[in-house]
Amino acid sequence: MNFATAMPSITLAPHIKQYWALESCVDPAGTYSQRIVPSGFTELMFYSGTLPSVSDAKRAFASPLTISGQQNSYYDLHISGKMSVFSIVFKPHALMMFFDVPASEFADRTVCLTEIARDDAARLSDKLQGSTDFDDKVAAAEAFLINRLHQNKKHFASERISHSMQHIAARCGIINVESLAETACLSRRQFDRTFTETIGIRPKAYLRAIRFQYAIYQKSCNPGESLTSIAYASGYYDQAHMTNEFRQLSGLSPKQYFKDCEIHSDFFG
Repeated sequence: MNFATAMPSITLAPHIKQYWALESCVDPAGTYSQRIVPSGFTELMFYSGTLPSVSDAKRAFASPLTISGQQNSYYDLHISGKMSVFSIVFKPHALMMFFDVPASEFADRTVCLTEIARDDAARLSDKLQGSTDFDDKVAAAEAFLINRLHQNKKHFASERISHSMQHIAARCGIINVESLAETACLSRRQFDRTFTETIGIRPKAYLRAIRFQYAIYQKSCNPGESLTSIAYASGYYDQAHMTNEFRQLSGLSPKQYFKDCEIHSDFFG
């Protein structure tokens, strides 16, 4: 299994978190299952080889080149045979900077890129399919994104909500929606609508995902810490509250999650 990452260019750094690629070969006689939990990010994914099957029909792959939207819950990928994946990870506010479609259209869904960017998607797919070198794939992704950024109209809502995202990250999700709306100079209703359109899910749901990610980060930094201490440090009322949230977002209790899953936060890692 080979894993590689790269950072975006200066032009794209305000909008793109990173690029990553994974090459894996699973015994054809068996399968490997990966639980996918809310990360706080939207990704553009390119698969080559055997496409994964998915436990959630709304996440099923009809194409190797797809956008995976924000999540309210978990799902499982089932991988068999030889497969490689290349990913563009968007910063939470950035999707509408490249595609003139509300991010809410992608929530809890996997959408074929050709549905929203037919010609550009075909060119990107050809370049990614024709390259086995990670740096070449990054270069193709950069060219695609810069072209989309220049041709797409400005979305000032994205710029406004990006400031809210900075507050959310700085407070590790431990902040209420009213405070975020006030900082954005919007009413609660206006903020809820603008945030959902820009990020993909409602602010309360997004804060739940970030607190969940922060709890995972806390455990990764403090392996011996008790679940009660992690719960309070992560903004939960108590351990029972954290357990309920973990079950909704991962399908597992915190104890099960920390035992069976990789203790790594995609958002804070």
